[in-house]
Amino acid sequence: MKNYIIDPTGSDDNSFINATNYKLFSHDVRKTEELGKVLVEEFQVDPTRPTLLLTECLLIYLKPEDSVKIVKWSGEFFSKSSFLGLINYEMIEPFDSFGQTMVNNLMERGCDLQGIEGTPTLAA
Repeated sequence: MKNYIIDPTGSDDNSFINATNYKLFSHDVRKTEELGKVLVEEFQVDPTRPTLLLTECLLIYLKPEDSVKIVKWSGEFFSKSSFLGLINYEMIEPFDSFGQTMVNNLMERGCDLQGIEGTPTLAA
């Protein structure tokens, strides 16, 4: 991957990677009013450029209304982009035996899955 990332810089604590063609950072996405400012001012993101957003096990931890808010915000923020893609990898089928084991394990660790009821299957 490092052969494809142009001019990367990062933080000493590995909390972000900022490159010409790649941005990786942490942020409370529920705070959408701050997110656009962070993207533009700190990471020089141009919302008119083609953009691919990648999330992994993000929405399952949010309340369903927060999930809707962040997806809607993404479409609005990148509305002038010629391309906006979203790849969203989430847990599904939480009520089968494997899913129950995973959910119970996370709950025991204090990980509240606030969005688990909202999209339990691919069809949802």
